[in-house]
Amino acid sequence: MSNAGEDDFRIRIERSKSPRSSRGGRPRAKSFYSSVAPKRGGGRGRPNRSQRSTSQRTFHRRVVVQASIKKIAGFGAAKLKDHLKYLERDATQKDASPGKLYGSLIHDVDAESFQTRCKDDRHHFRFIVSPEDAEKMSDLTGFTRELVSRMESDLGTKLDWVAVDHYDTAQPHTHLTVRGVRDDGKDLVIPRKYISHGMRERAQALASLELGPVTELERRSKMARTITAERMTDLDKTIDQMRDGDIVNLAQPAEQKNLWRKQLIRKRMETLRKMGLAEYEGKALWRMSPKWTATLTRMGEQNDILKTLHRAMAKQGMEQTLGPDAIFDPADIHGQPVTGIVKSYGRRDDRQEKGFVVIESLQGRVVFAAVSENEAFSSLKTGQVVTFGIHSQGPRAIDKSIAAIAQDQAGIYSPMHHQLERNESEAYVKSHVRRLEALRRSNVVIRNQDGSWRIPEDYLERVNDYEAERAKRLPTPLQRNNKITLQQMETARGATWLDRALVEEKLMGLPEENPVRASAAKRLEVLKGSGFEIGKDGKLPSDTLSRLKDMDLKEAGENLSKSLSKPYVTAQDYGRIDGTYVQTIDRPSGKFAIIERSREFTLVPWRPVMERRLGQSISGTIGGSGISWDVTGRRGPSR
Repeated sequence: MSNAGEDDFRIRIERSKSPRSSRGGRPRAKSFYSSVAPKRGGGRGRPNRSQRSTSQRTFHRRVVVQASIKKIAGFGAAKLKDHLKYLERDATQKDASPGKLYGSLIHDVDAESFQTRCKDDRHHFRFIVSPEDAEKMSDLTGFTRELVSRMESDLGTKLDWVAVDHYDTAQPHTHLTVRGVRDDGKDLVIPRKYISHGMRERAQALASLELGPVTELERRSKMARTITAERMTDLDKTIDQMRDGDIVNLAQPAEQKNLWRKQLIRKRMETLRKMGLAEYEGKALWRMSPKWTATLTRMGEQNDILKTLHRAMAKQGMEQTLGPDAIFDPADIHGQPVTGIVKSYGRRDDRQEKGFVVIESLQGRVVFAAVSENEAFSSLKTGQVVTFGIHSQGPRAIDKSIAAIAQDQAGIYSPMHHQLERNESEAYVKSHVRRLEALRRSNVVIRNQDGSWRIPEDYLERVNDYEAERAKRLPTPLQRNNKITLQQMETARGATWLDRALVEEKLMGLPEENPVRASAAKRLEVLKGSGFEIGKDGKLPSDTLSRLKDMDLKEAGENLSKSLSKPYVTAQDYGRIDGTYVQTIDRPSGKFAIIERSREFTLVPWRPVMERRLGQSISGTIGGSGISWDVTGRRGPSR
């Protein structure tokens, strides 16, 4: 037989016409996915005679399942730790208590044990399981355990997993984290089809088993309740599919079974007209406004934010009616940074890694800000003091440098000319090229084939617009002096935010009932009892901060001296510091880096650039404006 004939041979499996094979008489084994797929009468397929009545047709309860696969290598282990810590954060349960991990009762379910078991894995899975009617379910924990049991049966392996139920959003949901290892030690691979369909259908079947299936009338009723919704709805998605350009034609006749949907769409169009998003042109023709779907999406996001704000306030016993002005805008060029006490934090819907923080400002305003999930966010606690920052906009110094060079060269920026003619370092020139590459992707500048750049005459104006648009997409900068709460600042042995505010007189004129004012009064009493001088007006002397910081670092150094077996020496206020960066510590005065030398160690203010050179030699210069680090990248002396 030729190779060509072998290549042409294909096997095609036809669907069986009978539950029994024609030969042996044994029933055919169900395929993996056929056992997961919903049966007829569950909203799929043609209804039988007993289901022809609208009131008798039923559908599975909807369950949203979102999945992601995360690697353990690199920073994956640290991100897993942060993720589990986030899941067990404060006020996620019905009684506002912290979340608590649970599992299958086979493995230990504390976060540390699970992290240890995952450390050598290739990956792990994260699922968010959100039943549409979760608030009606009696036990989300039992539902999750049964769902995982079905998954184990489908996948043919026991699973090592932890989960936690969250009730702090409008939709109760479960976070499920599964190790990427089978019970035989091999990597766990979950088919894409099972993640996108099988798991969801298993969950829907379980939800329907507990609450009963959704009837056709109930389904229509749920859709009818979205007619006046100020967000993107399923009706809007249907309208978007119907439109031809900007025109939606509702004159086309509808089948008898779809008349109800057409009626709902007509009513929804009236709502969109009142919102200014659609205009009736006669003869059942509607003209949609530009970007009407984006407007609805933005309105929905804003409403979700306000709901999040009100939930956070209710948990704190605060009663206020808030509007869009409570949402902090870091792109407002006329805005000012806002400092306040953290009242709540988390994710709006837990389906994206986009955090939020709610604070009560020093003036008593409740303010919401969308933030990135960085190190500061992962270690947040209610009661901490944070500041929402404003994005700097307008051309940067590097843009003015590019514009000046291009002006001298007939609108052309050449990296080679920049380095040779102006005698600049290679690193400095490369920073200009990186900036131009970022601007090229937004069509601000054009790169020539010879590696030079064509700079337009209105370059600085274009950069200004670019920065303004970029600021709208970026999360709010979150600044925090240290990790201790306002209450802990009252008795802390160190230079806290509260001390700095007292020295700089930032707390003048606060209302009597303001919690910051009460904490400041207690702090002054503590400092007075420790021998610090207090002015008649409650003002602290300017040297109070340095004295408190020195006291804090001296205590930290004495404690570390025992574990490092080296004496602690105080860093000089001015001069050069060399040594090996070994770790960081959090103190009431802030975050500090331990710089170790062969015979001693010291503590200096931590900077993000240092984190990339853990265990390596670094050099820094302390001056009046702070400390600047030159990361050398050399391996430090062994400890």
